[in-house]
Amino acid sequence: MKNNLKTFKSFLSATRINSKGVNLNQKVLLIESDDWGAIRTPSKDVLDAFIKKGIDCSNSIYKNDSLASANDLELLFEVLGNYKI
Repeated sequence: MKNNLKTFKSFLSATRINSKGVNLNQKVLLIESDDWGAIRTPSKDVLDAFIKKGIDCSNSIYKNDSLASANDLELLFEVLGNYKI
């Protein structure tokens, strides 16, 4: 019973906060990213080269992570182009 009350209070609190937001009469696509511009290793080939040189990358910042390429963006726009409002 106590857990249900806590859940209900949490729901009411979130509803009160969200009710102050903006109501939109249109569809919106939101793309969120938490990692703008971090380039650790630009490809799996580079990561493999580090490992081949003896650099232990298992628990480090050396991850396969790069900025979006022109091809990445073209593929994204192709997918998005399949959806019309």
